[in-house]
Amino acid sequence: MANFYSVGVNRIIYKAENFTAGKTVTAYFWNTSLERSALQTFFEVSDGLYYLDYDFAASGTHFGLFYENDVKKAIGIFRVTPLQSTIDKLDDTFEDDDGVYRFTENALEQAPSGTGGDATAANQATIINHLTDVKGTGFVRDSNSLVNVTDDLAAVDTGIADLQRLIEADKIIDTSGSPWVLEIRDKDTKEVLLRQTMKNTNGEVITNINNVLGQLEKE
Repeated sequence: MANFYSVGVNRIIYKAENFTAGKTVTAYFWNTSLERSALQTFFEVSDGLYYLDYDFAASGTHFGLFYENDVKKAIGIFRVTPLQSTIDKLDDTFEDDDGVYRFTENALEQAPSGTGGDATAANQATIINHLTDVKGTGFVRDSNSLVNVTDDLAAVDTGIADLQRLIEADKIIDTSGSPWVLEIRDKDTKEVLLRQTMKNTNGEVITNINNVLGQLEKE
């Protein structure tokens, strides 16, 4: 079960043991203050796969304990980030104009207005001085030009797209073997984006249900 989620409602996918259909899958979730949720009931999709739309109210590390027909079966760890709220704000600020992004009408409501000034030599000199200040010490044309900034922004767009892909990916904990393994799979292609061995709060590799909670279990 993948552990990257955003603040708000997220779809959690659960695989029943041996992909068994017809089970009653439930779970408790603990927030960052270790407060337990009410018992949550999953909906069956097919072929032993179940889902739940769960609302993570705050960022931080959350975890859940999963049951199949009232029997403890697995644990999930959920790292919740506010990334989606940032993406939403960007969506409200920019819009696509045939491949070129521009500010939305709402974003420009508070923009300054005016007719501009005159282009006297004194004003031109002032503008040049301001531009020189903006460039700052150490400005290198071939490294700090707008072309380079555009390339950097394109890299940021790619990074955001990759993060969005992780947020929307299917999150699966494979408990069929030992140790337990966490997989994040692309929701469309099912490509494995991340695969790692799970550890409990003691840092021990989780091999079965008996050492899932680590220190929390001992307390």
